[in-house]
Amino acid sequence: MGGCLSQGEGYAALSLALYYKGDLEFTEAELAGAPQRDAAQAFEWMQRAASASFANAVLLARMYLAGDGTKANPKEAIRLLRWAVHCGDYSARVALGEAYLHGSGVAKDPDMALRWFKHAAGSGWSGGAVAMVRASALGWGMKPDIKQTRLWLAEAVRRGSDDAKKWQEACGIQATIKCLVKIEGFTPLPIGPETEGIAPEPTFAAREATLKKELDAAVENGSEFAVFEGFRGLEEHYLLFGEMDRYLATKVRSLAIKEAALTNRFGSRDNYFALIESSCHWSSAAKEASGGGRREAALFFAKVAVNKLQDARKRIADLDPSIRECFIRVHQDRYRYLAGIFMEMGRFGEAEHVLAMLKDFESYNYTRDRRREGEAFEQMPLDAKQTQSIAAFEAATTALAEAGAARDRLIALQQKGALSPEQQQKLAAATTALGAAQTAFRGELGELADVVAGLDAAVTQDQAAKADRVASIQPRLISTVRRLGKDVAALHAVVLPDRIHWLLTTANFQKTIVVHVDTTAVRKDIGLYRQAISDKAVFITDPASKLYRSMFEPVDRALRAAGISRVMLSLDDALRYLPMAALHDGKDWLAKRYAFSAFRSIDEVQTGPSDAKSWRVAALGASQGGAGLSPLPAVPAELSGIVRADGTTTGVLPGVVKLDAAFDRTALGTAMAGGYRVIHIASHFALDPASADKSFLLLGTGKELPLTEFIKDGSFTAIDVDLLALSACQTGVPGSSQNGSEVDASLAELAQKAGASAVLASLWSVADESTAVLMQRFYAIHAKGGTSKAEALRQAQIALMTAQGEAGADRGAGRAGPDQPTGPAVTGYAHPFYWAPFVLLGNWQ
Repeated sequence: MGGCLSQGEGYAALSLALYYKGDLEFTEAELAGAPQRDAAQAFEWMQRAASASFANAVLLARMYLAGDGTKANPKEAIRLLRWAVHCGDYSARVALGEAYLHGSGVAKDPDMALRWFKHAAGSGWSGGAVAMVRASALGWGMKPDIKQTRLWLAEAVRRGSDDAKKWQEACGIQATIKCLVKIEGFTPLPIGPETEGIAPEPTFAAREATLKKELDAAVENGSEFAVFEGFRGLEEHYLLFGEMDRYLATKVRSLAIKEAALTNRFGSRDNYFALIESSCHWSSAAKEASGGGRREAALFFAKVAVNKLQDARKRIADLDPSIRECFIRVHQDRYRYLAGIFMEMGRFGEAEHVLAMLKDFESYNYTRDRRREGEAFEQMPLDAKQTQSIAAFEAATTALAEAGAARDRLIALQQKGALSPEQQQKLAAATTALGAAQTAFRGELGELADVVAGLDAAVTQDQAAKADRVASIQPRLISTVRRLGKDVAALHAVVLPDRIHWLLTTANFQKTIVVHVDTTAVRKDIGLYRQAISDKAVFITDPASKLYRSMFEPVDRALRAAGISRVMLSLDDALRYLPMAALHDGKDWLAKRYAFSAFRSIDEVQTGPSDAKSWRVAALGASQGGAGLSPLPAVPAELSGIVRADGTTTGVLPGVVKLDAAFDRTALGTAMAGGYRVIHIASHFALDPASADKSFLLLGTGKELPLTEFIKDGSFTAIDVDLLALSACQTGVPGSSQNGSEVDASLAELAQKAGASAVLASLWSVADESTAVLMQRFYAIHAKGGTSKAEALRQAQIALMTAQGEAGADRGAGRAGPDQPTGPAVTGYAHPFYWAPFVLLGNWQ
């Protein structure tokens, strides 16, 4: 194929090849005087382009199979495709699938074709999803399946396929196979004619035995390149057949061999370049595990990859800032990949933590958020068993590399005939030490492989337990809701991989509404929506409407038909991070229609209206900042607007104010146990999603009250408190344990467990001035009597939407995003960033 071309030369060669093939569109005027189409010229230029990229090599292989511009050469075509697959090109997987489907260059095998299509689709590449649309509709290796066709069509559209978008536009979301096959180009031409005389593919076991034999021979011969190629072939074999346990065991072994090789090459695995290459290996393992459906294993591999990068960053910490910035630009995809895995699993706090690691010693300018400094080198935490296993893996790998290097040095002297008797003894000892190191190495590899392979088993069991929960909560839920009124409904969500079960309970009926979704896509959309809110994106109704349509529209129809105006929510998975009031039905926000509140379990729902006239409030605030956190200048006005202290005429409720130095641990404990029906706290809450030990509430003294102390300290009880209002950032966001499992550890839920009947908390960093306005209006509306806390919050939110205030100048970035906006521009306090962060937990009455 000639010498390697540069990227620019490769692109030029590809363009000429496509031109001569007639695959580029030009007007007649543009073609005037241009060279004629020429298949032979197209083939010649494609040969040149193939050396520049694997994707071009796949196009060349297709020309060889079809005999396009050259004599058909199936053998060379399949060689190119397997080479491209081996090097990670996803389009080669689809091409090999088509080759097996039509028997072109290989023995015809529809089952093997389908494996290759699924393998391509598992990569996350849009072309793989497109191949599965065709396979499901046209019966490639399977019976035509309209349900699978629609699912893969939606997935291909989500991944950005232009072809899939055209197909969906032509046939709709509920596309039929009859409609799809009529579309020009949907049924592609065969990749090439069937090749006669090709032997059938060996069985899985036979191919596995061959690959293992080749790998063992490579290890015996000591060829590093052959060893790595042998591992790659065996891994690809297991991935193709979905043998993920075997894949993971093989991958762990190959990672260890590569780690040992890095030590030999760089002298230490702590070398900057060794860490960068090691990170690349672990990141590749994460992508493959994810494509094979092993999300927890992928998460583990990705965490190790990022931790390797974090160690590498330490090695350049003292260099010029421009070099550190260059490091981020080059390697940020691996951080974002890990964040993407967290996001797809609905763990947005951890995703945000990973993205924060991209910022080197920068402060974050969220209005009430913690300034993250010195976090550039933090490690992503593993659980205790993973930590122990990876430490043993590292130690065994180092010991193996050291033992091998010591023996190699003596072997080199022996080959030169320069080995003394003393060195002969050392060689024998080194050989014995190497054998012991290899034994320990294999043992640690087996243990780590077992740990990684078992990560996803617990998740599967948890999903089954989720499905069982629907039946168990029904009897208790309906008896509670019937006492609350005809316009009240309880809505319980159970999120499963391919659907959301919404259990709707009203005073008159109970029903389950099943919404079929791609849960991974919904998690991503929620994360993107939260980011758009944080950015104050002006076309915010577009993502809000997308989420509404994909997961809530049928529920909304049922609520409206039942005359519901108050909705109690028990949310699951990523839905806990979503402000339901800020969903948009295409015409208006759901906050205009429903008063939402949240509850954790039916056993903890406290009912009964609170007496607004008996409310006395203890208001505590921190306006001066501290612990590296910015001042909050609007806090004094917020508290004075709420509390009508002795001798004053302003304020809504009678009570006391503890501001700044007066707001210490003692003041908080006294307020919570002192007979006040309302506790209002206006301060910073710094949430560290990776560690509860680092999450804290800022006291007015400037000191931190750690979340763990709030949990353990028995002095913080709120038995007689009707409402605990946490006017601080992210107080309603659940934390996570080190292995990422959700725990009920948000400050709001802990306060509710301490005895507070209801808690008002936030889902993201809130703005100082708008929060003060919202809180004052909330208390003023409720104090009039006859209005529930949930309805008072709803009315305060609606009032804030129309109160532009000084926030009218803060209109966000104003970018429309990749898609053309269809909704109106939303600015000022009308933006959900200002009015939607607060949620009410517990007794909403």
